[in-house]
Amino acid sequence: MLEKVIQLIEYESENSRLDFKRVQYPLGSAKHKGEFLKDLSAMANGQAEEDKYIIIGISENGGTAEGFINIEELVSEADYQQFLNSYIEPNINFEYRSFAYQNHQLAYFRIYDNNERPYLFKKDFFMAETGKPSGFRTGDGYIRLGSGTKKMERKDFERIYKSRLDAPDKKDFIEIETYIGNSTNSEIRGKNFLDFKVSNQSSEQIHLDVELRIDAKGASLIIAEDLIHQEFVHRQRNKRNSNLFGFTDLPSVYMPNLHVELKKEDSEYVIKRTRRANSNGAVTIPQYDSDGDIFLSDLIIIPEFTKYIKGKLILRSDAFKGAPLIKELDFNFG
Repeated sequence: MLEKVIQLIEYESENSRLDFKRVQYPLGSAKHKGEFLKDLSAMANGQAEEDKYIIIGISENGGTAEGFINIEELVSEADYQQFLNSYIEPNINFEYRSFAYQNHQLAYFRIYDNNERPYLFKKDFFMAETGKPSGFRTGDGYIRLGSGTKKMERKDFERIYKSRLDAPDKKDFIEIETYIGNSTNSEIRGKNFLDFKVSNQSSEQIHLDVELRIDAKGASLIIAEDLIHQEFVHRQRNKRNSNLFGFTDLPSVYMPNLHVELKKEDSEYVIKRTRRANSNGAVTIPQYDSDGDIFLSDLIIIPEFTKYIKGKLILRSDAFKGAPLIKELDFNFG
């Protein structure tokens, strides 16, 4: 990534994907906070699908890097993210990193994988000093065109929505592979767990909400932490019954699983990955990448009289057109 940033400094001039700034956006200044909101959202709304960059600590001449200004104290990415999320929706994906270049400490924003355009102000931005709106109103949007930024007009919105309709359905880029594994947890070593791998063959990351429905006939499912706790309680009862003095081990600290949710509804189990607060999905698969541990090896399966389990996987995403991706699955642990 750093090699790409240096290449931009040395060989490119400002354009729709690149902007140079002399100083950081100080969050203590109402003027600079407004510029930060406008610049980041304008980059995210830009037409180009590639990553966009705002490189900090550079003086430019005619759009080309000419000199460098040291950044003394870096504003944290978390502070920028929290402030941006409070005014712009949907959330914008970006990272903010510092780096050394020609004996100067510089920084860059990389704005990436923002395929939920348009990104708009969700409330007025007020000047802290006067309490008057600074020109950014609810519903306003900005877009980077060439080396400049402008307020979005009707034609800009029409282009964005048309591009959404013309874009391929990301469901066509998803591949799924099921498997049965053996737990490596020392307390339940050798127990089988059920999981699957999701591959994203598209050029953009995809946020997914995951639901798996498993036929309850022939096998039982339990979360690993719950099984560990059950077996601990069982051992304690046996010790208590066989111990004349009633001494037992120290009680186990039960930590419920916060990432996987399991419920039994009538004749099937319903399993979901839990979505974190302020996230776009329970699971994020980067472009041209995969996640082979969707349920984190925590979904323990206890077979009863069959070697085959049938299930239905439901993947939901804003990147999918129309209905969610639904796939019938077979798990073989014979």
